[in-house]
Amino acid sequence: MALTFEYRLDGGSAQPLADSSPATIDGLIAETSYDLEVRAVKHGVAGAWSTVWTFATTAAVIPARWAMGTLTAPSGGGTLTALHGPATEEITP
Repeated sequence: MALTFEYRLDGGSAQPLADSSPATIDGLIAETSYDLEVRAVKHGVAGAWSTVWTFATTAAVIPARWAMGTLTAPSGGGTLTALHGPATEEITP
C-alpha cells in the first residue's frame, strides 16, 4: 500500500487528503479560524499527528445567491455589480 496522508480540523475525525500538490481542503466556511493537523499513513498504520497549524479563511468572493447571475467588473477594478439575480446588488472588494 502506498503512502497516503490524512488531515483533521479542530481535533475532529481524520479525513483523507487528496494526493496532489498543493492539496485542497473543501467545505471551509468563510471568515473562520481553523486548527489543522496532518499525518502520514503507510501500510494501514497511521503516524502521529503533526503540530497544529492555525489559519483563517478569508471572506467569500461571491454569495451563492448570485451563482446564476452575470457579474461584470469595471476595467481597472472597483465595484462588481450583479446584473441578473434576485436584485441588483453591489459588492466592493
